[in-house]
Amino acid sequence: MILNESDLNRIYFLTRTYLSKEKINTLALSENNFDDLLYRIKQHKWKNLDNDWSLFDYYFKKDKLIYARNFKIINEKDIFRGTYIHQCKNNFKYLIYIIENSGYCKRCDTQFFPRLWWNNVNKEKMNYYEIKYGYNLIKNSLTLNEEYEKKLINYGVDKSIISKVLTQIHSEIEIEKILLTKYYDIKNPPPPNKIHEKLITLFNVWNIKPVKHLGIHPDKEFFFHKCLNNLERILFQEKYFYTWCPSCFTKFIPEWDINCINNYKNLFTVNCYAKENYQEKNEKNKFSKDHLIKSSDEYFYLSILGLNKRTPIKEILNIFRHLSKIYHPDIGGDSNMFQKIVKAKEWLVKFYKYSIPDRIEKNNDDDEMFK
Repeated sequence: MILNESDLNRIYFLTRTYLSKEKINTLALSENNFDDLLYRIKQHKWKNLDNDWSLFDYYFKKDKLIYARNFKIINEKDIFRGTYIHQCKNNFKYLIYIIENSGYCKRCDTQFFPRLWWNNVNKEKMNYYEIKYGYNLIKNSLTLNEEYEKKLINYGVDKSIISKVLTQIHSEIEIEKILLTKYYDIKNPPPPNKIHEKLITLFNVWNIKPVKHLGIHPDKEFFFHKCLNNLERILFQEKYFYTWCPSCFTKFIPEWDINCINNYKNLFTVNCYAKENYQEKNEKNKFSKDHLIKSSDEYFYLSILGLNKRTPIKEILNIFRHLSKIYHPDIGGDSNMFQKIVKAKEWLVKFYKYSIPDRIEKNNDDDEMFK
């Protein structure tokens, strides 16, 4: 077996061997298979690795979409928190981390590309997490109204903090929504540090919550949202921030915020509907496949948690834990929304344990689901 320069580089990349190129070429003459050659080289004891190994590793992968001998496209359902369980050729299972665009197994020299990233048109410009969570939503530049900006400066607000907030939000009205300057006492306004705390909170909220899509919602306390993940949710207007769907990463702008809608008219993907339109829509189909009345309390509380059918109590508790990490007031979430999630969880758990309608007439399988 005769090796070229790229084969030698791959051997050094995979084995980190201290052997010289001449020694490797000599060993290759007695081997017919590249994998057997790698195995034989790995039998030699390692010396202390060079400090420049990470640099060599960087240059080996640099500007290469595929740098492994093999690659595999993996589905999104097989990826859990950025990791993938891989059954290697040595019959062991390994946890592969998805870093930037792919995961890599050094034992079998295989790259793992998420299908969501692989099929995306912008895959060479954006990494996997940017495509999945939408961190790179194109944001049009915002400028505050001159009168409102002067008003904030008179209260001692720092211009740099205002400009920092404007990099994250999509509507200037959201600043007033959290500051509520119309209630300030002109002679004795709150100290600037308290105003700055609110502005930084606004910045942190949208810096942590990924925004992938924009939507328009009616001016109601709560509204119905046909999620992009084929779920039907009930979303509530948040007290200080614009509403956000944690399932499809959509930020919702109220229909009366005309300036923002005109600024982003090409990016809106979701339109929501109010309770009145929703009841008209479902007059003909009052019952779902699970015999849920769409206007019932059960459906109302299910859709708050992003569900549209009866679900095991364990799953409801898991979804509650996930949403509480987003909306808990200690993390900067909305306390009103958190209370609604808690109420929905408590109501559903109690209802499924003691008060399911027609429970006796159900099949055993359906009955066991709610134990």
